[in-house]
Amino acid sequence: TGGLLALRTLLPWWPLAPWGYIVAGGWPMSMIWFSVFLGWGAKAAVMTFGGAVAYRRALPFFLGLVLGQAMIAVVWTVVSFFTGAPGIYMLPD
Repeated sequence: TGGLLALRTLLPWWPLAPWGYIVAGGWPMSMIWFSVFLGWGAKAAVMTFGGAVAYRRALPFFLGLVLGQAMIAVVWTVVSFFTGAPGIYMLPD
């Protein structure tokens, strides 16, 4: 991790971030790797075909997807707390 941090600091073109190395082996990443891949692919497509202007226009849509999922999880967690029914999980089992 220290080596990746040094390379990232010294070489601006270095593509690997040290935090990616840290989280890559964890359980959550093994469960959501495909979603991360789809997000990266969508961002790469928008940046390639539309540039920074299209990225800025698409950002509220994708942020709305993430925040909408989180808000619905909170709503159903509160509902399940009051009703005693099982709630939903943000990460898959």
